[in-house]
Amino acid sequence: MTERAALAKARLPGRGLRRERGGSLVGMMIGVTIGLLALLAVAQALTASQAHRRQTMGGSDAQQVGAIALWQLSRELRMAGAGLQAAPFAWGCNLRVGRDGQTLLPRASMPAPFDALPNALRLQPIVVLDGGGTRPDQLVAMGGRPAAGNVPMALNVLSPTTVGTGASVGFAPGDLLLATAASGVDDCFVGQVDSSYLAPAGVPAPSVLPTGPAGAPFNLPATLAGLAGDRDWMLLNLGATPSFSAFGISAAAGLVQLDLLMPGAVPVPIAENVINLQVLLGVDDGSGGGTADDNVIDGWVSPASAPYDFATMAGGASATSQLRVKALRVALVVRASERGGNSPTTITLFGDVAGRALTVPVSDRTYRYQVYDAVVPLRAQWIALCSEQRRAAGIPKNGACG
Repeated sequence: MTERAALAKARLPGRGLRRERGGSLVGMMIGVTIGLLALLAVAQALTASQAHRRQTMGGSDAQQVGAIALWQLSRELRMAGAGLQAAPFAWGCNLRVGRDGQTLLPRASMPAPFDALPNALRLQPIVVLDGGGTRPDQLVAMGGRPAAGNVPMALNVLSPTTVGTGASVGFAPGDLLLATAASGVDDCFVGQVDSSYLAPAGVPAPSVLPTGPAGAPFNLPATLAGLAGDRDWMLLNLGATPSFSAFGISAAAGLVQLDLLMPGAVPVPIAENVINLQVLLGVDDGSGGGTADDNVIDGWVSPASAPYDFATMAGGASATSQLRVKALRVALVVRASERGGNSPTTITLFGDVAGRALTVPVSDRTYRYQVYDAVVPLRAQWIALCSEQRRAAGIPKNGACG
């Protein structure tokens, strides 16, 4: 029997060899292609979802940042001139301030972004440095926080560590004191009530204030005892926590604040992604058919316009220009934290003021932007116009002071 015959005989019925089958290369390629298309569709949907999320979250972040930044800035600006409204004769005096043995004003230099401000500043409730064009403006706001109504009082230097005032009401240990000449703009000095002061009980009475360096860092490197004796001095109580601050936009795109009464102070961030700050001044100057000095805003002007420009307002000129600034109109431009969407080529800052638009650089037109605009009334300016000193000069118009 041959080998083939033996093999055929050994096969059982129904158990014959079957041809084994598998997937073809073409079918496998079709399956891979379908899987890749499905994966691509999922990736595209995820990308679109992430882009939408970035746009939504970026816009939401910009809204929150803008609202908080504008509220905080407005709060600080509303307090400009507080405690100073009864002494407009002192506005424009050269500030001389020391603390902990360091001279704070005049400063050796101003840190960025405030390096365009002068190192020597004058006492002004509010002054705006125009950035030029649509570059960010900067503000300097000054105000006291006295515990009681602040009325200028005669000041007498009694000894190297004590001064005499007309009344004891409202003074407390740690309060800052502003000494200014009673007759015209001159140097003005900041001292401090030291920790040994004990307010007298009972009715107001002539008071002696200790102004030695013990427990009073603002009495170093000098105290009020060094005031010249050839002129009459007036005293204002600024309270324990006066605010002398500058506000601007940093190079890192953020709203920052500089404390001018803090040694070694650097700008402190208030809000990030704020790329521009623009200011208009509401003035009571009789323009537009209005009446000057009646405590009614007659128009809005640029901080570059004389006599409301920085050089005039902070140059020791008469307080008349400062008194006529009754409000600020502030615009903050906030940029989303992430790219997403398309922005217009220009951003309108004040809708009812021609020529106040910001051009968006081509590289930044994939961000979303929000503009926040608010009017900040300067109550101290209104009150100052009606102070007794101004009434005597006959400046307020009839009915301006109620």
